[in-house]
Amino acid sequence: MSDVVIRDSSPADAAALAAIWLETTRLYAQAEPERFQVAREEGLVEWMRAHLGAPRPASKLDVVAERAGTVAGYLVAWVRDPVLDAPFQLVRDIGRPRLEVQAIGVAPRAFRTGVGTALMRHAEHWGRERGAEICTLDTSLDSPMAVPFYEKRLGYRRASVIFWKKLT
Repeated sequence: MSDVVIRDSSPADAAALAAIWLETTRLYAQAEPERFQVAREEGLVEWMRAHLGAPRPASKLDVVAERAGTVAGYLVAWVRDPVLDAPFQLVRDIGRPRLEVQAIGVAPRAFRTGVGTALMRHAEHWGRERGAEICTLDTSLDSPMAVPFYEKRLGYRRASVIFWKKLT
């Protein structure tokens, strides 16, 4: 993993990240077409550039991973404060500062090269430095790569299930 460099994302990364995003959406849409779609390519780079150029609050992590000088992955996460009414709630975790991984993507050419692990380890370290006690994220239960990655490689465990049903 020492050949993976994690750095803050910038608007200059927009084209590379758009390409990874398109590849990711194609993989998910192929596996579960009722739930996922391929992102629209027209305007995607500009949309990414605007996102990457927006002011970034201190509670947000937005990084890319490079291998051999090429962007190979990205991660977006937030540190969330405990909710004020946590003592009255059932779920203990909302009363703790927590790291929420919103998105992670790795270019298929970089699968199983340490890019995803480096991104997650970086996010966990960043979250700990900001007081996060736990990390949460979600992924598709049907993902043959993501579920083993989180459970076996990184030591995460399933804590809940989101159910889905088409009504129309």
